[in-house]
Amino acid sequence: PVMWYAESGVIRRAVEPWLWARMRSRGVRVAVQWLPSVADKVARARSFQARMGTGEVHWPRTAWAERVIDQLLRFPHGRHDDAVDACSLLGRAFDLYPPGRPQAPARRGVRPFTWEWLELDGTQVG
Repeated sequence: PVMWYAESGVIRRAVEPWLWARMRSRGVRVAVQWLPSVADKVARARSFQARMGTGEVHWPRTAWAERVIDQLLRFPHGRHDDAVDACSLLGRAFDLYPPGRPQAPARRGVRPFTWEWLELDGTQVG
């Protein structure tokens, strides 16, 4: 990965020493940005929810995507919300950057960000 996002505060204090040690032991360097944990979980999830509502989030047809979507749909009343936490963090990270310019599609092969491209891993659902 080029960038790694994580919650600051208690999570940072718990994870940061391990993260730096792991990067050193593997000879890998990744930029890390610690995002403050502001407001409650529902408020933190709003950015990602808005992106989904405007069609900016695309899911592959895979078993893991189905599990994530299931958690998102059940939130905040579901039993699990780890996927919601991860998506909330991504939404907040995306808010830090201006929108990019669309790239021209590749001339050969599978077009990026299409269902065909997302399903290349071979673990299709239904």
